[in-house]
Amino acid sequence: MGVMKWSNWQSNRSIETLRFSAFLIWKNICIKTCAKCSLLRTGDSLVGKIPFVHTFTPFATRRVYDQVYLSGAYQKANVRIFGSDPGFWASNHGGIHTSVEDVALMRAIPTMTVLAPADATAMKWVVEETSKHYGIFYIRAGRKSTPDIYDASQSFELGKAIVVQDGKDGVIFSMGEMIYEALLASESLKKSHQLSIAVVDMFSLKPLDEACVIHMIKDKKFVIVAENHSVIGGLGSAVAQVMAASGNCPPLHQVGIQDHFGEVGTVDYLQEKFKLKSKDIIEKIIEFV
Repeated sequence: MGVMKWSNWQSNRSIETLRFSAFLIWKNICIKTCAKCSLLRTGDSLVGKIPFVHTFTPFATRRVYDQVYLSGAYQKANVRIFGSDPGFWASNHGGIHTSVEDVALMRAIPTMTVLAPADATAMKWVVEETSKHYGIFYIRAGRKSTPDIYDASQSFELGKAIVVQDGKDGVIFSMGEMIYEALLASESLKKSHQLSIAVVDMFSLKPLDEACVIHMIKDKKFVIVAENHSVIGGLGSAVAQVMAASGNCPPLHQVGIQDHFGEVGTVDYLQEKFKLKSKDIIEKIIEFV
């Protein structure tokens, strides 16, 4: 077989076409790799192993959704899927590595447990606890350092929320890295507006602690849901559904990512861009009072 000279190849195809072809080949390899990873891990679970799968959030969810649904949940595999760096955590990896819809996708899969630990203590418990239970689990969290919310004495339970801070005027339901922002907002409004605001960690997104939601919204002037996720289909949607069914519906507002794709930027820039800072929570609460 002869070797085509570069000059002849260049005359047949533009540099742009070559680059696009290379991108398609790379993307196809990535898709197949993610799918094979999911299939291999579900296979491991069926022979008695307890596999943990880890990759960026979009690759762990939307790119292999059918494999997770059918090879994982449908055939009752015993798998833990860790989707890292959701939402603004994607940072400089940009839009293709950003997922703002992962909770909406994974909550919709029958039998899937969805968890969003707030700090290292919670994450350690999640890894250890899920390894004791048979089933399919989705865990979302950042890979970068986060402020400590809990100490080693904190107890957790699947399907149960944690009232991190109680309050009588309003309540902030949150999860993951947004718990810290919620606590900052609550503390600031206590000083500036003499407001007593509860902060609830809904780290167990599915199963959701519906009893806690119903209890915490009772006699409240407002409800805020703060999440590093799309306002469509995430924690806010889950809380709103429970509130509507209960018949007790104080004003609710979501602090989350609007109908928006990810983009390149530092974590701080993206958190500002998506309006996911404590000051954004404060602004929404002030609108109510």
